[in-house]
Amino acid sequence: MLEPLIEGRTEGAVFENTRAASVSTAFTRACAVVGIKNLRFHDLRHRATAEFFRMGLDIPRVALLTGHKTWAMLRRYTDVKPEDVFAALK
Repeated sequence: MLEPLIEGRTEGAVFENTRAASVSTAFTRACAVVGIKNLRFHDLRHRATAEFFRMGLDIPRVALLTGHKTWAMLRRYTDVKPEDVFAALK
């Protein structure tokens, strides 16, 4: 759970003092242990970004959560489908 890591904080990285390569390596090893193939830690960012949009968050809020500095960079990670837009308009 992330709650203990972010409780009371208003800024900063979730995994402070942890190298990105170390997180990626640990994730890859954990996937191998449980038999998950072809999944990278970075794939979770793509999934989360799409889910934030499906939840109805706007571009500035999603960018704040994902760390993307421009819409052009953020757009590469979106996976919003026409049915998602239709559902949001209901």
